[in-house]
Amino acid sequence: MLALLSSLLLWSVFPFCSGGRYRRSAEWGADLAPGPYCASRGQPQCCTGRDDKCSVEVLGSLCYCDSFCTRTAEDCCPDYDVTCMGIAPVTKAGCRFNDHEYKPGETLRENCNVCTCKLVQPGRYDWMCSKNTCLIDSDRLNQSAEVFGWKTANYTRFWNLTFTQGINEHVGIETESRAKNMSSLHSYSRDQLPIHFDARINWTSWIHPVRDQKNCASSWAFSTVDVAADRLAIESEGLLTNQLSPQHLVSCNTGRGQRGCRGGSTEKAWWFVKRRGIITEECYPYTASDGECLDGETTCPNANSSTAKIVLYVTPPYRVRQDEEDIKAEIYRNGPVQATFRVSSDFFMYRSGVYRHTGADLGESRLSVRIIGWGERTNKKGKKRKYWICLNSWGTKWGEKGAFRIVRGENHLGIEENVLAVHADLIRSLSIHPSDRIRDQGLINIYTNKQIVVIKRPRPTEQP
Repeated sequence: MLALLSSLLLWSVFPFCSGGRYRRSAEWGADLAPGPYCASRGQPQCCTGRDDKCSVEVLGSLCYCDSFCTRTAEDCCPDYDVTCMGIAPVTKAGCRFNDHEYKPGETLRENCNVCTCKLVQPGRYDWMCSKNTCLIDSDRLNQSAEVFGWKTANYTRFWNLTFTQGINEHVGIETESRAKNMSSLHSYSRDQLPIHFDARINWTSWIHPVRDQKNCASSWAFSTVDVAADRLAIESEGLLTNQLSPQHLVSCNTGRGQRGCRGGSTEKAWWFVKRRGIITEECYPYTASDGECLDGETTCPNANSSTAKIVLYVTPPYRVRQDEEDIKAEIYRNGPVQATFRVSSDFFMYRSGVYRHTGADLGESRLSVRIIGWGERTNKKGKKRKYWICLNSWGTKWGEKGAFRIVRGENHLGIEENVLAVHADLIRSLSIHPSDRIRDQGLINIYTNKQIVVIKRPRPTEQP
């Protein structure tokens, strides 16, 4: 009887035996004595194949440290994964970030990337993140001033945006430009030009301020109308100083591949202004959206406009030769010019200084800006650094109050290869101006004989 009880007790303690290996019906309990187990073995701590001698006593039985136990997980020693497989034990399924616990499958945003809490290997959870290039690169924020020679800033409007989103929403020039195929019409003698020149100082009240295109890829429209407005003011000697409407171009210059807030061509914009004219910002306010074209014959889209509809015109665009001195002479004699250049992700972080591309991601799309002057500065090593002064259309809270300086004389990022300019078509603009004083005084100034000349109102131009 005693022998029978002993036999039954043995089977109750060891319910499953096969080949001398103990198979637990459940995981080791919380009352398990602290290890180490496999780690306490002499070499080898872990064995290959099935080796029943590769074991450690635990709770009066054996646990195993050979690779065969991966097929019968119940008989592995508690520290098998750590010691033999190099897998950290999981005490809790999930991830942690900034002292906050996240469950498997939960997500968070890290700048422009989305991270998901996932099981990355048996027994370990971690964050798996997308790998987008962000407009605001945290690693570069504190480097540029010393390493690159210009300062950076963390702009709230660009945080969380990818480089692709930045290009799509804030740049807007098609990659293929016909400007480089245009003949250069102006080549200047090497006149002595000043070392520093800023059109805002030379023509104080005639250079129009920086504006904000917002989340609309309309730099092509802003640079076009602002260069036109600057030159109309300069050539009319202050008679025509109206701020012109980029919305007129965004909404109405929609043929031949022009895409409004998704980008456009500066050359096609200039031909639109030459043929149909451009109206004022007051008459056609900017909305940062495509919108239906509201260009009426006599009335303004803005019903609250206090002035009658004014239409201003320019001559066909011409290309300034890709030469530093020619570009300087054109600005010095006639006013700001229009230029485009390839945009890098680091440009969105520009705060001040002379910008040079730092090796960050470089896109094919181009940004269109006004070049209004030039200058040079000497660094601590005594080396001169020449630069262009440019006006962007990202508002006055970006850069140097909306302006930026960029390396001059190297065609850096292509800024000197597609420089365009126009002249004001004063006769056409003034002859239909609603103000008698401005119209008559302007026409007197145009003609060298200083006689009042009566000009008939021109016929409406053809619709493109």
